[in-house]
Amino acid sequence: MTVMTETSALLRLPRELRDDIYEKIFRSTRLSYGRRIIIVEDQDIIRDIRPAPNSLAILRTCHQINAETRGAWIGRVTFNFENKREALVKLTALPTKILSQIRHVCVIECTPYAFDLDEHSDETFPLSTLISHIPGLRLDTLTIVRDSMTESLDFFADYIKHGCGWRELRCVMSSTLCLLDPSRHGRGKETGQDIGHRTAKIIATECKTSVAIFQAHDTSVRGSIMHPAGRELLNTDALNSISDELLNEQGDAISAESLWNREVLLVARRRSSVDITVSPCGEAPPFPSRSSRPIRFSEYKGARALEELLAMYQIDSYVHPEAAAIEAPVEIDTYRDIHDFIWPQNSYNRLLPEEYVAESLQKKAEEDSYNNTYRDSEMLYE
Repeated sequence: MTVMTETSALLRLPRELRDDIYEKIFRSTRLSYGRRIIIVEDQDIIRDIRPAPNSLAILRTCHQINAETRGAWIGRVTFNFENKREALVKLTALPTKILSQIRHVCVIECTPYAFDLDEHSDETFPLSTLISHIPGLRLDTLTIVRDSMTESLDFFADYIKHGCGWRELRCVMSSTLCLLDPSRHGRGKETGQDIGHRTAKIIATECKTSVAIFQAHDTSVRGSIMHPAGRELLNTDALNSISDELLNEQGDAISAESLWNREVLLVARRRSSVDITVSPCGEAPPFPSRSSRPIRFSEYKGARALEELLAMYQIDSYVHPEAAAIEAPVEIDTYRDIHDFIWPQNSYNRLLPEEYVAESLQKKAEEDSYNNTYRDSEMLYE
């Protein structure tokens, strides 16, 4: 007796329609990894985030669908990492052939803890430098979620100047305060034109990169800025309005919670003619080494070698050493949209505007003192 098998409705569709369906499925799929720490009422809630077991279930439905999607999914799904360390470990463990097929990466760089190279140094590694040392990256989009109100646009300029391996960079900031320059405290109000000039300086670091600044419409829905309908482009007039609401005439920050808690999206896009595999300002800075020979990240390709490098320099982000030693329960990543994310409730979320300015000024004073000391020591050897 012959057994009749019914053909799948999906497989009865033309190949072009099937490809469109595969595209929509993978574009809406997120694979998340890493340790997530949320501080609620001074209590750490720690979870090891993993993707759902059925995230790529369509690949296992039948041989034909597997053959049609085998080489397509990796360039369409979004790889989401809860901290820098997890991103580095996972990405560098991949063969270059596979790594070069990944197109969308998101990294949660919210860090309530400092990370230093060693106990004798105040130097840190920004993610822009770390990623620049990973060979083979050819991302269409790199999304950085950063929960900090103590930094201005300077960190964004660092990504543009030293970063490579991406076509479009998206930096999500938790507050409009990130647009203001804390060094102007007490020296008069910063206008939208001033902010525009600082933005122009960023663009000047690489003439083939366009930069845009967006602000979220709604402060109650965190992450809404990632959706085009939930944000607006900020021009000079809009930046003037922000400055008026956030600063008094002396340049001091005042309470304006309607803007203070409003997310900001900074977008930088390389032109199609730009080679994204190299840094715009030449080769990315090497890692400092305790030996005379600089360390290149490409020499540490592979998970085990990378772990040795991270341990040697105590490079960490987000995971405090004590928290890293805790065995945390595994939590399956749940989301309605691939751009959904959770802001860690760290100490910066609880800062008042006046405290923000005070901390920013203290940080700048410490940096100036360090730079002056460094210059004085250099002069001794001239």
